[in-house]
Amino acid sequence: FQKMLENEKMVIVVADYIAGMTDRYAEKLFTKFSELRRG
Repeated sequence: FQKMLENEKMVIVVADYIAGMTDRYAEKLFTKFSELRRG
């Protein structure tokens, strides 16, 4: 059971990391898009 909990923690960490990456990527895209529309 302890092993299961540890694995789940890892999954959450990885999911968090991926979510953070996608957030930053989306932000970059959005910024670029905004600049294009303004310019």
